[in-house]
Amino acid sequence: MNSPRFFVVLATAMVLLSSNSTAQNTENPPLEDAFDFMVGEWETVGQVNRPDAPESLGTMLVYPLFSETGSRGFTVETRQLPLADPGDSAFGLVQFESSEMFVLHGETQTWRGIGHNSLGNRKWIEVSIVDGNLVWIKTGELFGDVDGQTRFVYLDVTENSFSVRVDYSADGETWYENTYFMTAERINLSD
Repeated sequence: MNSPRFFVVLATAMVLLSSNSTAQNTENPPLEDAFDFMVGEWETVGQVNRPDAPESLGTMLVYPLFSETGSRGFTVETRQLPLADPGDSAFGLVQFESSEMFVLHGETQTWRGIGHNSLGNRKWIEVSIVDGNLVWIKTGELFGDVDGQTRFVYLDVTENSFSVRVDYSADGETWYENTYFMTAERINLSD
């Protein structure tokens, strides 16, 4: 996943994302500082919503990106710690990793991103604020050849913790809520 080709694709996407325009969400416009609470290193605990699913432990690293044009951006890297039994994973993986890059579009003041994960899936990401919560909707490859959407709703945000509810939709209209849930606690706190 950390191949030079991957970073060239992401860098190209960042340029395209920062230069293309989209309609601005006027009902709940995202704030320029929508990602600020996430900057830092986090310990995560996640679980697929099924009775026999084990918890998956991992880390999340969020850091700002700044461009010469003054655009703001963020990178979000997520790593699930290796599972002892890949059969415990929803996708049969021993370890799961994802990387997302977001830019604040200067003209519309909307966040947009692109993501890639260890399943080989690429997704375009639209970001909004809904009912005061940061929400990402990823559209693109999900499971093999199936396209769809995943919605990440950031809840219970404090300085040192937050949770994420993940919903899934095959058609963008019918949503299966809480298909995955994750909590995050800030690590490496300064004394």
